[in-house]
Amino acid sequence: MNKIKIIILCACLLIAAGRAGASTVSVCNFPSGSAAEVRIYDLTSASLVVNTTATGVTERAGLGLSKSCYDYTVALTAGHAYQIDWEDAATPAHVASETLYEEQTYADAATSSRASQTSVNAIPTNPLLTTDTRLNNLNAPVGSIPTNPLLTTDARLNDLDAAISSRLAASAYTAPDNTHIGLINGVTGKLQFDGSNNVKSAPQTAATLTSAYDAAKSAASQASVNAIPTNPLLITDARLNDLNAPIGSIPTNPLLTTDTRLNYLDANISSRLAASAYTAPDNTHIGLINGVTGKIQFDSSGNVKSDPQTAIQASVSAQDKTDIENGTVILLTGSLTPGAYPAKMTVNSGQPMNIFRGDSPTIDINLPAGWNLQSPAGQAVWFAVKVAPADPDSSAIVNSQATITGPQTATITLTGAQTATVGRYWAEFSVVDASGNKLVAQQFKLNILQDVRQ
Repeated sequence: MNKIKIIILCACLLIAAGRAGASTVSVCNFPSGSAAEVRIYDLTSASLVVNTTATGVTERAGLGLSKSCYDYTVALTAGHAYQIDWEDAATPAHVASETLYEEQTYADAATSSRASQTSVNAIPTNPLLTTDTRLNNLNAPVGSIPTNPLLTTDARLNDLDAAISSRLAASAYTAPDNTHIGLINGVTGKLQFDGSNNVKSAPQTAATLTSAYDAAKSAASQASVNAIPTNPLLITDARLNDLNAPIGSIPTNPLLTTDTRLNYLDANISSRLAASAYTAPDNTHIGLINGVTGKIQFDSSGNVKSDPQTAIQASVSAQDKTDIENGTVILLTGSLTPGAYPAKMTVNSGQPMNIFRGDSPTIDINLPAGWNLQSPAGQAVWFAVKVAPADPDSSAIVNSQATITGPQTATITLTGAQTATVGRYWAEFSVVDASGNKLVAQQFKLNILQDVRQ
């Protein structure tokens, strides 16, 4: 492939600030009538501006020797660098490449609109810069600062460098001889000194300067010029807006946000009961009620005791008599046969359930809508029988896992051994999730009654 010298021409390489411009890129000394294609890649933004294309490429003939220039007009971004490649679509071959920098013009305003040297000279040479970290201390209006607190960094506290008791007591103080001190002062007050602090022997006559030195007397010294602040705080600094109140008006003993008493303001006062809305309790009737409830007696299971049973048949055993008095069993007369209660019972509420000693009943549980024992997976239903509701599962007389039969249903069949002890108990179905968290789903009283005897 022949190497062809190319020239990258730009009809407008300078783009006025704020105006969009178009640039023309060209390749010359290229065979006339070629199918020239151009590709432009933005090196600054790493993006493809124009993919390889012949659309928009125009030929300028007239170079002679069957050579032409090819132009392509494209909008380029000022300040960006571009890689421009030319190819011959007929070959195809990459025949020319160049890097172009699109420049930015800065002559975008009249010189007369710029600052003069005089105005530049008037600029403070050492203003307080907005980046000065000390200005970060102006982070709140001065009017909100507690007034005149004694800070731990107060330099006056440095004077507290010894115990007061270590200083001279008033009783040990000897007054100075002010009479003789005054006489001495009368003499020393008459002494005069020269610039070297030598005592003058005679009064010196006043010296004066001529008017030629007047300007020199009022001229600033180099030291005073050097002492001028080079970075003053300008009056236009927005942070000065925080100086919105005289410092003397700041409260001298403000309530600080760290005051622990503010912790008691933990709710709106309006959310508390107003005095006008308070109703005093009816203590008279409360006392009468307490007199009645104080007479109530309870058995070991927390049930209210009724009047003592006195007319119990002599043929009833002492244990049966105790069971009847405590309400454990129902006194039956006549000849009954076992099986008065069904072998299968369903728990739908907290109502008591009665079974006979030694029976093996099947107990079903029906939970209300909203429960789902089958989702998520890993749940289990346990059935426990306890003497008191608060007893731990480890002390329960029955603590067995039930079988889940549906989203809201489960079932368990008790054994004769589990129902062998007569008494009144608390029974509960609990749901345990895969993480071992337990939730009581159903609780009811379970009475194990003594079986009927002929």
